[in-house]
Amino acid sequence: MKKTDISRYSVWMSAAAMLLALAACSDKKTPEPPTDNNPKPLTVESVIFEPKVAVPGDTLLFTAVVTSSSQNEGDYPVYDWSANGGTFAETNKQTVRWIAPNASGVFTVTATATNAVNKSSNKASVFVGAGENLVTQFAGQVDLIGTGPDFHFLRSGDITRGVDVSAYNYASRTATDAAAPLTANGLNIAYSVDGGWGAYAADTTALAVTVRPRNIYLSDFGGHSTVRITKDGAMPGGPERNVYNYATFSPNGQLVTYQRWAQSWNPGPSAIDSFHVYIYNRVQNTHTLVTGGYQFPRGFFPTFSTDGKWLVYILDKNRSGQWDFFASPMTGNSVDVSLASVVRMTSTGGAMASGTPKELSTVAAKHPPMFWNPVSPVLAVAAADEVLYLIATNSAGAAVTPVTEVVRASEIVWSPDGSQLAASYAATVGDEVHYKVVTVSLAGDVTDRDTGLVGDVIRDLWFSPDGKYLLYRIVRGGGQWFNIADTGAGKLTSPVPVTPTDPIGLSAAYRGVMSLHPVWTSTNLMVYPSFMTGNQTPGIWTRNLAGLVN
Repeated sequence: MKKTDISRYSVWMSAAAMLLALAACSDKKTPEPPTDNNPKPLTVESVIFEPKVAVPGDTLLFTAVVTSSSQNEGDYPVYDWSANGGTFAETNKQTVRWIAPNASGVFTVTATATNAVNKSSNKASVFVGAGENLVTQFAGQVDLIGTGPDFHFLRSGDITRGVDVSAYNYASRTATDAAAPLTANGLNIAYSVDGGWGAYAADTTALAVTVRPRNIYLSDFGGHSTVRITKDGAMPGGPERNVYNYATFSPNGQLVTYQRWAQSWNPGPSAIDSFHVYIYNRVQNTHTLVTGGYQFPRGFFPTFSTDGKWLVYILDKNRSGQWDFFASPMTGNSVDVSLASVVRMTSTGGAMASGTPKELSTVAAKHPPMFWNPVSPVLAVAAADEVLYLIATNSAGAAVTPVTEVVRASEIVWSPDGSQLAASYAATVGDEVHYKVVTVSLAGDVTDRDTGLVGDVIRDLWFSPDGKYLLYRIVRGGGQWFNIADTGAGKLTSPVPVTPTDPIGLSAAYRGVMSLHPVWTSTNLMVYPSFMTGNQTPGIWTRNLAGLVN
């Protein structure tokens, strides 16, 4: 049956304008007699409000969206509003003003509409919590130092030229260089588990000596110093330079692994480049070539297992375009580089990655989303074959669980307790495509958490420290905001917005070089990058979530 939105029907609005004005001055709560002698039931379809969140004491506008199968001429709804906190400036209009309480928390606002036939109600949940602008511009990805509230953030005036790392002291509200960079404008930043070290790639320009080789740099944030740990090693005068990339730290922070596109020294069209995996021991200042046993290997995206027992990497060992995960065993800080010890972790037909070796060396979009479980050695990978895999390493290799329900995942993140993985992806629902956010158990069981409208995009996932809540950003039209979903606390029955709508800005471009995820401190402070300041570069904002979770 076709529904008429009588709350916005223009004829009804013009005919009833004077009656509504009189009704606003009256406390009468009974509907007027209808004039068409055939009134139909009405329904409060939804309750909408703006802005999406409030700070204590804010005033928000709430509107009841009312529909019916008939225009119900002359049968004007009577409205009543209630809430479990705050106060109303009026309660007998379709759109009312609600003044948020001074306390933080999630509050329920209920609208009731009554006509000559029936009464209908609906409600909305609104979050009230204070926020603060910490950094106005030139910011980006945020990562906590320990459990916060201090954090590192990526800083850049032009992301096409790379980023630098800044440290933010929350108590003093000041930002400084995390370490004096030897060369500015790095990319693919990685941090040690304790946040005391950083490693990144950077294009080195030494005029008349080299032509933009990409090297790995290691920063000691405690000592405020940076060193270069790789060297070019390319053939002098060659058009292509060596490219080192994608550094990651071992769990104990003493090792750094990285990949290298090594230019062939053999001239001519028959020259074959190599793509190697290395480990650098920062304590001993030594390098280990892991893939040296292969003649012309293609190794990419190396990473350490959570327990430090495996060095895992994607490898096309026979140069056949078959990309699967392989691993070299580790004992302490030593890796066994013998070919006999290498274990194949996946057998997917070579579809863990896609692209040419040079693309996998330099194109960020070719790096599949990968995330280690922080508690158990399980690697989640959104592979190029559009399947999500959970790769659980063990003493003999790995047990692999494909999660076929989650296709083309754009982002994945584990909860801090390691009990569940969050993923966002575009799913076909009927004849429409909707973005979804789900959680996945260690056994591969999927739980839906939210489904966006057609055209929405869901990105920037992050869990609360206890893993019982999930933050995620909804991008809709020209705006974006963060929602929170209950993933185990048992408090929220549906997702609730926790930040205002801010402009999209250059979010898509920024996500090409970094993450825009939020972080959640041990004191329940949400810290996140945002274009709220109206600049073309993001700033950094906070939102106090203590009233929501406590």
